Amino acid sequence: MKTETASPPTTPATLFRASDETLAFPGLERVGSQFAFGLADVIGSNGGIGTKVVCGETTITTFAEWRDRASIPHAVCRFRMAPLKGGMLLAVPQPYISELVDRFYGGDGTLPSPRKELSAAEERYFTKLGALVTPMLAAAWAEMVKIDPVVAKVDHSGSQPTLVPDTHQVAVQHFTAESMDGKKIAIDVVFPLSMLRAVPQLVAAPDAEEAAQVDPVWQSNLSDAVLQVRLPVRTIFARPELPLSQLLTLQPGDIIPVCLPNQVPVTVAGRVFARGSVGDSNGRTAIKIERIEEGSASYE
Repeated sequence: MKTETASPPTTPATLFRASDETLAFPGLERVGSQFAFGLADVIGSNGGIGTKVVCGETTITTFAEWRDRASIPHAVCRFRMAPLKGGMLLAVPQPYISELVDRFYGGDGTLPSPRKELSAAEERYFTKLGALVTPMLAAAWAEMVKIDPVVAKVDHSGSQPTLVPDTHQVAVQHFTAESMDGKKIAIDVVFPLSMLRAVPQLVAAPDAEEAAQVDPVWQSNLSDAVLQVRLPVRTIFARPELPLSQLLTLQPGDIIPVCLPNQVPVTVAGRVFARGSVGDSNGRTAIKIERIEEGSASYE
């Protein structure tokens, strides 16, 4: 009897080449993390309510390999990033754009059949999306370098995106947009590697940055100055409450009885700092501190 042997599991191939050069730009991960928050806000307010965007790994490839990868059609928005000499591409799957447009206009995001071309409404939507992303992009790069991004070109429905010559290397940041129903969409952001090399701030890792040097003389003088700041200290001995009818009948000479509590609050700048008991000191009414309130500098 002939028995069938199980075929080995297939492993998906990738056109991206792993490279240690991405490790030379630790700042790019911080840029991606900030941009993910901004992109999630833009998508969430334009049909993708509750969408979360996460920045994944960065890979190095040639522009031709990235552009010609086997996948579904993508709509691509190219940004100029002055004063940097280079641009950036934002590539979003076209079916995802169609789904967002359907949700934006009140649908459930279900498409009747896949289409190779975007409709006129979907083209306008993606162009609007690119414009809304520009301030998010500037904010994400603010820690590294001040840029003024603008949309330079929008490619979709089979048109070829342009950024650098085919053989030039690019860094591809992989983002994942996850909708409320758990559906995950891959979004790419593409940078020319030559542009990233020209930004020295991308090379500095957070833990490699030099710690700020503190001048001990300046710190001591500042502490002394702070300790001389005068703050208002108040206390309230009693808070009697009277009905409105009695208040309206009060006359000069009337006496309002009060009962002094065992302890009265002591406030500093409007905040309760301590509680104390009322007493006498050198012939003057005084308050003896009995307890420091929790949250102050010390405790009882």
